Amino acid sequence: MGLWSRIYRAVMGDDSARAWDAAKTSRLNEAQWASANGENLNDKIGLRLETLRNRSLDEAERNPFVDGMIETYVASVVGVDGPTLQVQSDDEDFNQFAEAVWRRWWELPDINAQLSGVELLRQWVRSLWCCGEFLEVLTQDRESDWVTLRIQDIHPRRLKTPVGLGMNRMLRDGVERSDTGKPLAYHIESFAAGEMLATTTGELTRYTADQIIHGFKQREPGQVRGIPWLAPVLQTCADIRCYDEQVMDAARSAADMSVLLYTDHPDATYVAVNEQTVVERRTIRTLPPGWKAAQMQAAQPTAQYADYRSERLREIGRPVNMPLMMVRLDSSNHNYSSARFDGQMFSRETATCQRWLGRIALNRICRLVIREASLIEGVAVPESFDLRWTWATMPHVDPGKEASAAETALANNTTTLADVCATSGKDWEQVLAQRKREKKLMETLGLLPETPVVPEAAPLSPAQQRHIRELVEAIIEQEVRA
Repeated sequence: MGLWSRIYRAVMGDDSARAWDAAKTSRLNEAQWASANGENLNDKIGLRLETLRNRSLDEAERNPFVDGMIETYVASVVGVDGPTLQVQSDDEDFNQFAEAVWRRWWELPDINAQLSGVELLRQWVRSLWCCGEFLEVLTQDRESDWVTLRIQDIHPRRLKTPVGLGMNRMLRDGVERSDTGKPLAYHIESFAAGEMLATTTGELTRYTADQIIHGFKQREPGQVRGIPWLAPVLQTCADIRCYDEQVMDAARSAADMSVLLYTDHPDATYVAVNEQTVVERRTIRTLPPGWKAAQMQAAQPTAQYADYRSERLREIGRPVNMPLMMVRLDSSNHNYSSARFDGQMFSRETATCQRWLGRIALNRICRLVIREASLIEGVAVPESFDLRWTWATMPHVDPGKEASAAETALANNTTTLADVCATSGKDWEQVLAQRKREKKLMETLGLLPETPVVPEAAPLSPAQQRHIRELVEAIIEQEVRA
Protein backbone atom coordinates (compact mmCIF):
# COMPACT_ATOMS: atom_id res chain seq x y z
CA MET A 1 0.00 0.00 0.00
CA GLY A 2 1.35 3.40 -0.97
CA LEU A 3 2.12 6.22 1.44
CA TRP A 4 -0.70 8.46 0.24
CA SER A 5 -3.17 5.58 0.42
CA ARG A 6 -2.21 4.92 4.06
CA ILE A 7 -2.48 8.63 4.90
CA TYR A 8 -5.89 8.86 3.20
CA ARG A 9 -7.22 5.80 5.04
CA ALA A 10 -5.87 7.09 8.32
CA VAL A 11 -7.61 10.44 7.90
CA MET A 12 -10.82 9.43 6.07
CA GLY A 13 -11.17 5.82 7.24
CA ASP A 14 -11.56 2.68 5.18
CA ASP A 15 -14.10 3.49 2.44
CA SER A 16 -14.26 0.06 0.84
CA ALA A 17 -17.40 -0.99 2.71
CA ARG A 18 -19.27 2.11 1.57
CA ALA A 19 -18.22 2.07 -2.08
CA TRP A 20 -20.84 1.81 -4.81
CA ASP A 21 -20.92 -1.59 -6.46
CA ALA A 22 -21.60 0.11 -9.79
CA ALA A 23 -18.29 2.00 -9.47
CA LYS A 24 -16.21 -1.14 -9.10
CA THR A 25 -14.37 -2.56 -12.09
CA SER A 26 -13.65 -6.25 -12.46
CA ARG A 27 -12.86 -8.65 -15.25
CA LEU A 28 -16.57 -9.40 -15.53
CA ASN A 29 -17.76 -5.82 -16.15
CA GLU A 30 -14.74 -4.01 -17.59
CA ALA A 31 -15.90 -4.57 -21.17
CA GLN A 32 -19.37 -3.30 -20.37
CA TRP A 33 -18.10 0.02 -19.00
CA ALA A 34 -15.19 0.48 -21.39
CA SER A 35 -16.87 3.43 -23.15
CA ALA A 36 -17.78 5.21 -19.89
CA ASN A 37 -14.69 7.41 -19.91
CA GLY A 38 -16.26 10.83 -19.36
CA GLU A 39 -15.44 11.94 -22.88
CA ASN A 40 -16.82 15.32 -23.90
CA LEU A 41 -20.00 15.03 -25.95
CA ASN A 42 -18.58 17.18 -28.73
CA ASP A 43 -15.63 14.76 -29.04
CA LYS A 44 -18.02 11.84 -29.30
CA ILE A 45 -20.12 13.63 -31.90
CA GLY A 46 -17.16 14.71 -34.01
CA LEU A 47 -15.87 11.16 -34.46
CA ARG A 48 -19.17 9.32 -34.83
CA LEU A 49 -21.79 11.77 -36.11
CA GLU A 50 -21.50 10.80 -39.77
CA THR A 51 -21.79 7.08 -38.98
CA LEU A 52 -24.80 7.59 -36.72
CA ARG A 53 -26.47 9.82 -39.32
CA ASN A 54 -25.91 7.36 -42.17
CA ARG A 55 -27.19 4.42 -40.15
CA SER A 56 -30.23 6.36 -38.94
CA LEU A 57 -31.10 7.39 -42.49
CA ASP A 58 -30.72 3.80 -43.68
CA GLU A 59 -32.87 2.43 -40.84
CA ALA A 60 -35.62 4.97 -41.50
CA GLU A 61 -35.62 4.09 -45.20
CA ARG A 62 -35.94 0.31 -44.94
CA ASN A 63 -37.49 -0.42 -41.56
CA PRO A 64 -41.29 -0.05 -41.81
CA PHE A 65 -41.76 0.27 -38.05
CA VAL A 66 -39.15 3.02 -37.73
CA ASP A 67 -40.45 4.90 -40.77
CA GLY A 68 -44.04 4.63 -39.54
CA MET A 69 -43.11 5.69 -36.03
CA ILE A 70 -41.36 8.80 -37.37
CA GLU A 71 -44.37 9.67 -39.52
CA THR A 72 -46.65 9.22 -36.50
CA TYR A 73 -44.50 11.60 -34.48
CA VAL A 74 -44.36 14.12 -37.33
CA ALA A 75 -48.14 14.03 -37.75
CA SER A 76 -48.65 14.42 -33.99
CA VAL A 77 -46.36 17.46 -33.79
CA VAL A 78 -47.17 19.32 -37.01
CA GLY A 79 -50.75 18.24 -37.62
CA VAL A 80 -52.58 18.88 -40.88
CA ASP A 81 -52.12 22.64 -41.29
CA GLY A 82 -49.41 23.44 -38.77
CA PRO A 83 -49.75 26.05 -36.01
CA THR A 84 -52.12 29.00 -35.99
CA LEU A 85 -50.58 32.42 -35.31
CA GLN A 86 -52.14 34.98 -32.98
CA VAL A 87 -50.41 38.37 -32.79
CA GLN A 88 -51.05 40.25 -29.56
CA SER A 89 -50.46 43.98 -29.19
CA ASP A 90 -52.40 47.15 -28.31
CA ASP A 91 -53.01 47.88 -32.02
CA GLU A 92 -55.79 45.57 -33.27
CA ASP A 93 -55.33 46.69 -36.86
CA PHE A 94 -51.67 45.72 -36.74
CA ASN A 95 -52.59 42.33 -35.24
CA GLN A 96 -54.89 41.51 -38.14
CA PHE A 97 -52.37 42.81 -40.65
CA ALA A 98 -49.54 40.71 -39.21
CA GLU A 99 -51.63 37.54 -39.09
CA ALA A 100 -52.74 38.01 -42.71
CA VAL A 101 -49.13 38.62 -43.81
CA TRP A 102 -47.95 35.45 -42.14
CA ARG A 103 -50.72 33.30 -43.65
CA ARG A 104 -49.88 34.57 -47.12
CA TRP A 105 -46.11 34.15 -46.75
CA TRP A 106 -46.33 30.74 -45.02
CA GLU A 107 -48.11 29.24 -48.02
CA LEU A 108 -44.83 29.08 -49.99
CA PRO A 109 -41.74 30.15 -48.00
CA ASP A 110 -39.33 27.82 -49.83
CA ILE A 111 -36.70 29.53 -52.00
CA ASN A 112 -37.38 26.93 -54.72
CA ALA A 113 -41.16 27.51 -54.54
CA GLN A 114 -41.77 23.81 -53.91
CA LEU A 115 -42.53 23.41 -50.20
CA SER A 116 -45.19 25.06 -48.09
CA GLY A 117 -44.52 26.03 -44.49
CA VAL A 118 -46.23 22.90 -43.19
CA GLU A 119 -44.12 20.70 -45.45
CA LEU A 120 -40.97 22.43 -44.23
CA LEU A 121 -42.01 21.80 -40.63
CA ARG A 122 -42.55 18.12 -41.36
CA GLN A 123 -39.12 17.93 -42.96
CA TRP A 124 -37.52 19.59 -39.93
CA VAL A 125 -39.02 17.10 -37.49
CA ARG A 126 -38.07 14.13 -39.65
CA SER A 127 -34.52 15.47 -39.91
CA LEU A 128 -34.31 15.51 -36.10
CA TRP A 129 -34.91 11.77 -36.08
CA CYS A 130 -32.41 10.88 -38.79
CA CYS A 131 -29.80 13.65 -38.44
CA GLY A 132 -30.40 15.04 -34.97
CA GLU A 133 -30.71 18.59 -36.32
CA PHE A 134 -32.17 20.74 -39.06
CA LEU A 135 -30.38 23.54 -40.89
CA GLU A 136 -31.99 26.47 -42.71
CA VAL A 137 -30.46 29.42 -44.56
CA LEU A 138 -32.42 32.68 -44.52
CA THR A 139 -32.01 34.02 -48.04
CA GLN A 140 -33.68 36.51 -50.40
CA ASP A 141 -35.82 35.99 -53.49
CA ARG A 142 -34.89 39.00 -55.61
CA GLU A 143 -37.62 38.25 -58.14
CA SER A 144 -40.42 38.59 -55.59
CA ASP A 145 -42.56 41.73 -55.77
CA TRP A 146 -43.54 41.41 -52.11
CA VAL A 147 -41.68 39.99 -49.09
CA THR A 148 -38.33 38.70 -50.38
CA LEU A 149 -37.34 36.60 -47.35
CA ARG A 150 -37.20 32.89 -48.17
CA ILE A 151 -35.98 29.68 -46.50
CA GLN A 152 -33.43 27.33 -48.06
CA ASP A 153 -33.45 23.87 -46.50
CA ILE A 154 -29.90 22.48 -46.11
CA HIS A 155 -29.04 18.85 -45.35
CA PRO A 156 -26.92 18.69 -42.17
CA ARG A 157 -24.28 16.57 -43.93
CA ARG A 158 -23.20 19.75 -45.78
CA LEU A 159 -22.13 21.46 -42.54
CA LYS A 160 -18.40 20.75 -42.36
CA THR A 161 -15.12 22.13 -41.04
CA PRO A 162 -12.89 23.71 -43.71
CA VAL A 163 -9.73 21.79 -44.58
CA GLY A 164 -6.76 23.18 -42.70
CA LEU A 165 -8.82 24.74 -39.89
CA GLY A 166 -9.44 21.56 -37.90
CA MET A 167 -7.06 22.66 -35.13
CA ASN A 168 -8.87 25.96 -34.62
CA ARG A 169 -10.33 25.67 -31.12
CA MET A 170 -13.07 28.20 -31.98
CA LEU A 171 -14.28 26.08 -34.93
CA ARG A 172 -15.94 22.74 -34.29
CA ASP A 173 -17.84 20.53 -36.74
CA GLY A 174 -18.38 23.41 -39.15
CA VAL A 175 -19.61 25.90 -36.52
CA GLU A 176 -17.62 28.93 -35.33
CA ARG A 177 -18.38 29.84 -31.73
CA SER A 178 -17.36 32.52 -29.28
CA ASP A 179 -15.64 31.96 -25.94
CA THR A 180 -19.05 31.56 -24.29
CA GLY A 181 -20.25 29.07 -26.93
CA LYS A 182 -22.41 31.46 -28.95
CA PRO A 183 -22.57 30.51 -32.67
CA LEU A 184 -20.88 33.09 -34.87
CA ALA A 185 -20.76 31.48 -38.34
CA TYR A 186 -21.47 28.25 -40.23
CA HIS A 187 -19.46 26.65 -43.04
CA ILE A 188 -21.70 24.89 -45.59
CA GLU A 189 -20.49 22.85 -48.55
CA SER A 190 -21.52 24.15 -51.98
CA PHE A 191 -22.84 22.19 -54.95
CA ALA A 192 -21.16 22.13 -58.34
CA ALA A 193 -22.62 24.52 -60.88
CA GLY A 194 -25.13 22.78 -63.12
CA GLU A 195 -25.24 19.70 -60.88
CA MET A 196 -27.58 20.81 -58.11
CA LEU A 197 -28.18 18.14 -55.46
CA ALA A 198 -25.79 15.80 -57.27
CA THR A 199 -22.14 16.68 -56.80
CA THR A 200 -20.48 18.77 -54.13
CA THR A 201 -17.40 20.78 -54.91
CA GLY A 202 -15.71 20.49 -51.55
CA GLU A 203 -15.77 24.29 -51.32
CA LEU A 204 -17.38 25.78 -48.23
CA THR A 205 -19.39 28.98 -47.99
CA ARG A 206 -19.31 30.91 -44.72
CA TYR A 207 -22.66 32.15 -43.41
CA THR A 208 -22.97 34.38 -40.40
CA ALA A 209 -25.18 33.17 -37.55
CA ASP A 210 -27.95 35.68 -38.35
CA GLN A 211 -28.40 33.92 -41.72
CA ILE A 212 -28.79 30.44 -40.22
CA ILE A 213 -31.41 28.59 -38.20
CA HIS A 214 -29.81 25.57 -36.57
CA GLY A 215 -32.15 23.49 -34.44
CA PHE A 216 -31.15 20.48 -32.33
CA LYS A 217 -31.87 19.04 -28.89
CA GLN A 218 -29.08 20.16 -26.58
CA ARG A 219 -28.04 17.44 -24.14
CA GLU A 220 -24.91 19.06 -22.67
CA PRO A 221 -23.74 22.66 -22.13
CA GLY A 222 -21.63 23.79 -25.05
CA GLN A 223 -22.93 21.13 -27.43
CA VAL A 224 -22.25 22.09 -31.06
CA ARG A 225 -24.14 19.54 -33.19
CA GLY A 226 -27.23 17.41 -32.68
CA ILE A 227 -27.37 13.63 -32.24
CA PRO A 228 -29.91 11.65 -34.30
CA TRP A 229 -32.90 10.72 -32.17
CA LEU A 230 -32.62 7.19 -33.54
CA ALA A 231 -29.05 6.80 -32.23
CA PRO A 232 -29.97 5.18 -28.86
CA VAL A 233 -32.22 2.58 -30.52
CA LEU A 234 -30.20 1.67 -33.61
CA GLN A 235 -28.88 -1.49 -31.95
CA THR A 236 -32.40 -2.44 -30.89
CA CYS A 237 -33.61 -2.03 -34.48
CA ALA A 238 -30.73 -4.18 -35.73
CA ASP A 239 -31.47 -6.87 -33.13
CA ILE A 240 -35.14 -7.05 -34.12
CA ARG A 241 -34.27 -7.29 -37.82
CA CYS A 242 -31.67 -10.04 -37.26
CA TYR A 243 -34.00 -11.95 -34.96
CA ASP A 244 -36.84 -11.77 -37.49
CA GLU A 245 -34.55 -13.03 -40.26
CA GLN A 246 -33.40 -15.98 -38.17
CA VAL A 247 -36.93 -16.89 -37.10
CA MET A 248 -38.10 -16.73 -40.70
CA ASP A 249 -35.17 -18.84 -41.85
CA ALA A 250 -35.92 -21.50 -39.21
CA ALA A 251 -39.60 -21.54 -40.13
CA ARG A 252 -38.78 -21.92 -43.82
CA SER A 253 -36.36 -24.76 -43.15
CA ALA A 254 -39.03 -26.66 -41.22
CA ALA A 255 -41.61 -26.00 -43.92
CA ASP A 256 -39.27 -27.13 -46.71
CA MET A 257 -38.68 -30.50 -45.05
CA SER A 258 -42.34 -31.50 -45.25
CA VAL A 259 -41.97 -35.30 -44.85
CA LEU A 260 -39.10 -37.32 -43.36
CA LEU A 261 -38.50 -41.08 -43.37
CA TYR A 262 -37.21 -42.78 -40.21
CA THR A 263 -37.04 -46.27 -38.65
CA ASP A 264 -37.23 -47.55 -35.10
CA HIS A 265 -35.45 -50.77 -36.05
CA PRO A 266 -31.73 -50.34 -36.61
CA ASP A 267 -31.48 -54.00 -37.73
CA ALA A 268 -33.94 -53.51 -40.58
CA THR A 269 -32.60 -54.17 -44.03
CA TYR A 270 -31.19 -51.02 -45.54
CA VAL A 271 -33.15 -49.82 -48.51
CA ALA A 272 -31.70 -47.10 -50.65
CA VAL A 273 -34.16 -44.22 -50.99
CA ASN A 274 -33.93 -40.99 -52.90
CA GLU A 275 -33.13 -37.83 -50.96
CA GLN A 276 -36.22 -36.28 -52.49
CA THR A 277 -39.32 -37.84 -53.93
CA VAL A 278 -42.55 -36.47 -55.29
CA VAL A 279 -45.66 -37.41 -53.31
CA GLU A 280 -48.73 -37.26 -55.47
CA ARG A 281 -51.76 -35.79 -53.76
CA ARG A 282 -54.73 -38.01 -52.86
CA THR A 283 -52.83 -41.25 -53.41
CA ILE A 284 -51.72 -44.11 -51.14
CA ARG A 285 -48.03 -44.95 -51.25
CA THR A 286 -45.99 -47.68 -49.56
CA LEU A 287 -42.67 -47.31 -47.75
CA PRO A 288 -39.80 -49.78 -47.39
CA PRO A 289 -40.33 -52.33 -44.58
CA GLY A 290 -39.52 -50.91 -41.14
CA TRP A 291 -39.57 -47.29 -42.30
CA LYS A 292 -42.09 -44.66 -41.23
CA ALA A 293 -43.08 -41.23 -42.55
CA ALA A 294 -43.17 -38.18 -40.25
CA GLN A 295 -43.76 -34.53 -40.76
CA MET A 296 -41.44 -32.02 -39.06
CA GLN A 297 -43.23 -29.72 -36.64
CA ALA A 298 -42.28 -26.07 -37.07
CA ALA A 299 -41.00 -24.65 -33.75
CA GLN A 300 -40.63 -21.08 -35.02
CA PRO A 301 -41.89 -18.57 -34.23
CA THR A 302 -42.07 -19.54 -30.57
CA ALA A 303 -44.95 -18.74 -28.25
CA GLN A 304 -42.97 -15.80 -26.83
CA TYR A 305 -42.15 -14.34 -30.23
CA ALA A 306 -44.92 -11.71 -30.21
CA ASP A 307 -44.19 -10.65 -26.61
CA TYR A 308 -40.48 -10.37 -27.33
CA ARG A 309 -41.03 -8.18 -30.38
CA SER A 310 -43.48 -5.99 -28.47
CA GLU A 311 -40.97 -5.36 -25.70
CA ARG A 312 -38.22 -4.50 -28.16
CA LEU A 313 -40.54 -2.21 -30.16
CA ARG A 314 -41.43 -0.48 -26.90
CA GLU A 315 -37.74 0.39 -26.53
CA ILE A 316 -37.76 2.15 -29.91
CA GLY A 317 -40.50 4.58 -28.86
CA ARG A 318 -39.28 5.14 -25.32
CA PRO A 319 -36.81 8.03 -26.05
CA VAL A 320 -39.75 10.23 -27.14
CA ASN A 321 -42.32 8.84 -24.65
CA MET A 322 -44.23 7.12 -27.47
CA PRO A 323 -46.27 4.20 -26.11
CA LEU A 324 -46.29 0.82 -27.79
CA MET A 325 -49.84 1.29 -29.05
CA MET A 326 -48.66 4.25 -31.13
CA VAL A 327 -45.46 2.58 -32.31
CA ARG A 328 -47.56 -0.29 -33.63
CA LEU A 329 -50.74 1.75 -34.25
CA ASP A 330 -52.64 -0.95 -32.40
CA SER A 331 -54.77 -0.35 -29.30
CA SER A 332 -56.50 -3.73 -29.33
CA ASN A 333 -55.06 -4.62 -25.91
CA HIS A 334 -56.08 -1.31 -24.31
CA ASN A 335 -59.29 -0.12 -22.79
CA TYR A 336 -60.35 3.52 -22.97
CA SER A 337 -58.68 4.54 -19.69
CA SER A 338 -55.35 2.80 -20.28
CA ALA A 339 -55.14 4.16 -23.83
CA ARG A 340 -55.68 7.72 -22.59
CA PHE A 341 -53.14 7.26 -19.78
CA ASP A 342 -50.49 5.80 -22.11
CA GLY A 343 -50.95 8.71 -24.47
CA GLN A 344 -50.69 11.50 -21.89
CA MET A 345 -46.90 11.61 -21.66
CA PHE A 346 -46.61 11.37 -25.43
CA SER A 347 -48.98 14.33 -25.79
CA ARG A 348 -46.80 16.29 -23.38
CA GLU A 349 -43.71 15.31 -25.38
CA THR A 350 -45.21 16.54 -28.65
CA ALA A 351 -46.37 19.76 -26.96
CA THR A 352 -42.81 20.33 -25.73
CA CYS A 353 -41.46 19.86 -29.26
CA GLN A 354 -44.07 22.28 -30.61
CA ARG A 355 -43.11 24.99 -28.12
CA TRP A 356 -39.44 24.41 -28.93
CA LEU A 357 -40.02 24.77 -32.69
CA GLY A 358 -41.90 28.00 -32.08
CA ARG A 359 -39.13 29.42 -29.94
CA ILE A 360 -36.12 28.25 -31.96
CA ALA A 361 -37.39 28.97 -35.47
CA LEU A 362 -40.94 30.23 -36.03
CA ASN A 363 -40.73 33.32 -33.80
CA ARG A 364 -37.55 34.52 -35.47
CA ILE A 365 -38.80 33.92 -39.01
CA CYS A 366 -42.21 35.46 -38.33
CA ARG A 367 -40.80 38.69 -36.91
CA LEU A 368 -38.54 39.12 -39.94
CA VAL A 369 -41.47 38.58 -42.31
CA ILE A 370 -43.76 40.98 -40.44
CA ARG A 371 -41.17 43.76 -40.28
CA GLU A 372 -40.34 43.48 -43.99
CA ALA A 373 -44.03 43.47 -44.93
CA SER A 374 -44.63 46.50 -42.68
CA LEU A 375 -41.94 48.45 -44.50
CA ILE A 376 -43.47 47.53 -47.87
CA GLU A 377 -47.05 48.35 -46.85
CA GLY A 378 -46.16 51.38 -44.74
CA VAL A 379 -47.72 49.97 -41.56
CA ALA A 380 -46.42 51.17 -38.22
CA VAL A 381 -45.01 48.39 -36.04
CA PRO A 382 -45.70 48.64 -32.27
CA GLU A 383 -42.72 48.81 -29.96
CA SER A 384 -43.57 45.37 -28.66
CA PHE A 385 -45.86 42.61 -29.81
CA ASP A 386 -46.17 38.96 -28.83
CA LEU A 387 -46.49 35.92 -31.06
CA ARG A 388 -48.62 33.06 -29.90
CA TRP A 389 -48.64 29.71 -31.70
CA THR A 390 -51.55 27.35 -31.18
CA TRP A 391 -51.11 23.83 -32.50
CA ALA A 392 -53.87 21.41 -33.37
CA THR A 393 -54.32 18.67 -30.79
CA MET A 394 -55.05 15.01 -31.31
CA PRO A 395 -58.78 14.39 -31.99
CA HIS A 396 -60.84 13.29 -29.00
CA VAL A 397 -62.25 9.80 -28.85
CA ASP A 398 -65.67 11.17 -27.85
CA PRO A 399 -66.43 14.42 -29.78
CA GLY A 400 -69.57 14.99 -27.70
CA LYS A 401 -67.64 15.10 -24.42
CA GLU A 402 -64.98 17.31 -26.00
CA ALA A 403 -67.61 19.80 -27.22
CA SER A 404 -69.31 19.80 -23.82
CA ALA A 405 -66.00 20.43 -22.05
CA ALA A 406 -65.20 23.32 -24.42
CA GLU A 407 -68.63 24.85 -23.80
CA THR A 408 -68.14 24.64 -20.03
CA ALA A 409 -64.65 26.16 -20.24
CA LEU A 410 -65.97 29.05 -22.34
CA ALA A 411 -68.81 29.64 -19.87
CA ASN A 412 -66.55 29.88 -16.82
CA ASN A 413 -63.92 31.94 -18.71
CA THR A 414 -61.09 29.40 -18.34
CA THR A 415 -60.43 29.36 -22.10
CA THR A 416 -61.03 31.48 -25.19
CA LEU A 417 -62.74 30.88 -28.50
CA ALA A 418 -59.40 31.40 -30.21
CA ASP A 419 -57.88 28.49 -28.27
CA VAL A 420 -60.84 26.21 -28.88
CA CYS A 421 -60.78 26.87 -32.62
CA ALA A 422 -57.00 26.61 -32.87
CA THR A 423 -56.94 23.13 -31.28
CA SER A 424 -58.90 21.91 -34.31
CA GLY A 425 -56.74 23.88 -36.75
CA LYS A 426 -59.19 26.73 -37.35
CA ASP A 427 -58.93 30.51 -37.08
CA TRP A 428 -61.53 31.95 -34.73
CA GLU A 429 -62.02 35.14 -36.75
CA GLN A 430 -62.68 33.15 -39.92
CA VAL A 431 -65.09 30.90 -38.00
CA LEU A 432 -67.09 33.88 -36.70
CA ALA A 433 -67.12 35.57 -40.10
CA GLN A 434 -68.36 32.38 -41.74
CA ARG A 435 -71.04 31.93 -39.06
CA LYS A 436 -72.19 35.50 -39.66
CA ARG A 437 -72.56 34.85 -43.40
CA GLU A 438 -74.41 31.61 -42.75
CA LYS A 439 -76.78 33.24 -40.26
CA LYS A 440 -77.53 36.10 -42.65
CA LEU A 441 -78.30 33.68 -45.48
CA MET A 442 -80.54 31.61 -43.19
CA GLU A 443 -82.46 34.74 -42.21
CA THR A 444 -82.89 35.59 -45.88
CA LEU A 445 -84.23 32.13 -46.65
CA GLY A 446 -86.39 32.01 -43.53
CA LEU A 447 -84.60 29.00 -42.09
CA LEU A 448 -83.89 30.33 -38.60
CA PRO A 449 -85.91 28.54 -35.89
CA GLU A 450 -88.68 30.62 -34.33
CA THR A 451 -88.19 31.62 -30.73
CA PRO A 452 -90.97 30.05 -28.59
CA VAL A 453 -93.27 32.60 -26.91
CA VAL A 454 -93.73 32.03 -23.17
CA PRO A 455 -97.17 33.31 -22.00
CA GLU A 456 -97.10 35.75 -19.12
CA ALA A 457 -98.72 34.66 -15.86
CA ALA A 458 -102.09 36.28 -15.04
CA PRO A 459 -102.03 38.70 -12.05
CA LEU A 460 -103.45 37.43 -8.75
CA SER A 461 -106.74 38.82 -7.48
CA PRO A 462 -106.93 40.56 -4.06
CA ALA A 463 -108.71 37.53 -2.58
CA GLN A 464 -105.97 35.18 -3.81
CA GLN A 465 -103.26 37.41 -2.43
CA ARG A 466 -105.05 37.55 1.00
CA HIS A 467 -105.43 33.76 1.05
CA ILE A 468 -101.71 33.20 0.30
CA ARG A 469 -100.73 35.68 2.99
CA GLU A 470 -102.90 33.88 5.58
CA LEU A 471 -101.34 30.53 4.67
CA VAL A 472 -97.82 31.90 5.07
CA GLU A 473 -98.66 33.44 8.47
CA ALA A 474 -100.17 30.17 9.66
CA ILE A 475 -97.07 28.20 8.62
CA ILE A 476 -94.77 30.70 10.39
CA GLU A 477 -96.86 30.54 13.60
CA GLN A 478 -96.79 26.73 13.56
CA GLU A 479 -93.01 26.68 13.14
CA VAL A 480 -92.54 29.17 16.00
CA ARG A 481 -94.65 27.01 18.36
CA ALA A 482 -92.73 23.92 17.42
